[in-house]
Formats: sequence, structure tokens, C-alpha cells
Amino acid sequence: ALIQGASFPTTAIKLGQIMTDFTVTDAVTNKKVSLSGLFNGPDGVANTEDDKKMVLINFFFTTCGPCINEIPYMLASYEKYKDDVAIIGLDSNGDTQDDVKYFAIDMGVNFPMASVSELWSLAIANSAGITSYPTNLVIDRYGAVTLIEVGGITSQTPFNLMFEYFSADDYKQTLVTDIAQITPV
Repeated sequence: ALIQGASFPTTAIKLGQIMTDFTVTDAVTNKKVSLSGLFNGPDGVANTEDDKKMVLINFFFTTCGPCINEIPYMLASYEKYKDDVAIIGLDSNGDTQDDVKYFAIDMGVNFPMASVSELWSLAIANSAGITSYPTNLVIDRYGAVTLIEVGGITSQTPFNLMFEYFSADDYKQTLVTDIAQITPV
């Protein structure tokens, strides 16, 4: 379960750590979106059949070349796994909500995206150890950070394998230190 009632951590997020719940405003719909709500699926009720089995948090910014390049691969995989997987994109590099809104529309993104404040950005950078964009964090069904992948993903295969691995019915909690651990060579 996610950590409730706490502010976003200011110390480094590490593999295996339970993620803190957070709420942002989706730039396109202008609706509040929480990490815990993403796990609850479309009915908004926890512990039902439509609950998501993992959430991918994608840290990006709107003029980041590698961020732009990986989105079509992410979207194609998401389309295939959206019954079990949720994604949220967080722009932690200073773009406005309007910048993010038009970016999401232009890119055809069908998952929540939000710009987060400068203070939030600093907390994310400090806590998630973001040194490069994009950075993807996988939060598994138990609320734990199980993968931190820094840098752009350049094909659909790693997303497919990541989504399949972490959303499998027989998933056993595993900390993945490099996407290559679940991507065949």
C-alpha cells in the first residue's frame, strides 16, 4: 500500500521503497489525479477486478527530444496493456499546465499528464534522483518502487516486457535494477 498523508519525500527514492501517494491536476481534463486513484481503475474503488497492477510514472518535459521519441512506443504498449497498467506523466522541468496540455494533445497521449510546481520539481529531483529525462519509475501493485529507468526507451519491446512483467497474474515482487533484466538480449 502507498504511504498516505505525507508530503512527497525529499530524500532519495530507492528501489524497494514504498511510494508516497500524491495528487496532481491533469493538464488536459483539469481533474485531480492521485497515484492511489490510478491503481483503483476506472470504477475508482479499491480491491476490485479492474484495479491496475502497476503504475508507470514518466518524468518528462515538453521540449525533451528523448521524451518525445519514447512516447509513441509507450502509447503503443499502453494500448495493449491498459487494462492492467496505468501511466502518469509528470513534467518536472518548469513547463506550464498549458504547455503540457498542448503537448499531450499533439502527441495523442491518453493518460494523465501534469506540470508540477517548482517546489515539487525540486522534491522530485532530490527524491527520485532524476539526473536525466525521461526517467520512468514503476510502482508495483504493492506500492513499492520496483524499477527506476533513466533515459529514453527507443522501442516498444522494453515497454511491452515491463508492462507484462509487472502486471502478470503470477508476479512476485522483484526489484529490477536495469530494464535489461527483463528485456531479452
